[in-house]
Amino acid sequence: MSEAGRTSREVGTLSADGSRAWDGRFWVLTPSGHRLDGLPPLEVRRQAAEFSPERRYRLGLVVLAAIVGLTISFIPIPAPSPGSLDSALTELAVVTLLRVLFTFVAVVVILSLGRQGIDVLLLRAMLTAFLMGSAVMALFFVLFVRIPIPVTPRIPWPFVVMLGGLIFAVLLGPVVALLSALANLLWYRSLRSLRAQLGIVIRIVLAGALATNIAISFWASGYGHNFNSWVLGGGPAAVMLVMVFLLRKSASRTSPDERA
Repeated sequence: MSEAGRTSREVGTLSADGSRAWDGRFWVLTPSGHRLDGLPPLEVRRQAAEFSPERRYRLGLVVLAAIVGLTISFIPIPAPSPGSLDSALTELAVVTLLRVLFTFVAVVVILSLGRQGIDVLLLRAMLTAFLMGSAVMALFFVLFVRIPIPVTPRIPWPFVVMLGGLIFAVLLGPVVALLSALANLLWYRSLRSLRAQLGIVIRIVLAGALATNIAISFWASGYGHNFNSWVLGGGPAAVMLVMVFLLRKSASRTSPDERA
């Protein structure tokens, strides 16, 4: 560019995109940054970045968690040949304990990934438990049908599979959800990411499932005179029931200045 062309511009002239200004000799960046003027406030951008992944409910993680859990549950584990009946029972107990432990750890880790609301996490956990329960009941039903017995079951097999999945979802889902919520807090160290997001209808359905879990656990503890049944069964459901509604209510009462 010629010297005459440079001097013809006035000092302070903005470039075409508004990001630079002419100081008489060179184009310099504007301190105000006109490109940033069209962006939303920092708090809005922060919330959008925080909650954008959880709007995609990631049903693929549900299927992945169910597949991994079933694989660990039924994969053969090599073990030395027992020499007696007591050794065989001990080996069976240890192998079963390892299967349950590894299955829980794998499912919890998979479901806890990603920033998600507490109700979304509960829904994923119950769907995963439903898939695993349905698969287990379908396997037992196939083995039961192949056994040559004179009595043929009159209950249709889809009903058995669905019933098994619902039992797993109601009884096992809250436990998996509570452990996944604790793991999510460990990964992201933010209680804000667990705020409820689903609609009131879905949250009422989830609350009904949790209330059913609490009622069944209370009946089992009273019938068996064992308080541990309620603590281990209904305790996680009661905690999840409080968190589903408490986190939503506390988040709505928080002002933007306090959340920043």
